[in-house]
Amino acid sequence: MGVDFDLPKEEWKDLANCIEEILTGQKHLIDYPGEIRKLAGRYARKIIREQASIVDEGKDTAPSYATIDVNSVDNEEARTVGAEYVVYETIKELQIDQKLGELGFNRDQVAATLGVIAGRIIYRCA
Repeated sequence: MGVDFDLPKEEWKDLANCIEEILTGQKHLIDYPGEIRKLAGRYARKIIREQASIVDEGKDTAPSYATIDVNSVDNEEARTVGAEYVVYETIKELQIDQKLGELGFNRDQVAATLGVIAGRIIYRCA
């Protein structure tokens, strides 16, 4: 990572998680601190540059089409994100995550607590 890498060891996991989220295009529930986001962006760009391959622009690639019967397609893990999104936006608006941090919750505890709160709101019998 370089000689100038001075992030405290207890923040390395957050950095690794943030890098992974950037590389895979995942969304995160809790915002990372600015320094971690900045470092993660830099390292993600470095990984992308190092692992990138040159695409042959001259190669003729014909489109590939397939016919499917949409009535026969099954998905065992179909999910909706609408309710989760509404709950998350409400949590942000009420600044519950910040208040938990002020109460001494660490990042993992805040994430777990918000998950429980969201679960209880969305699935009341849980």
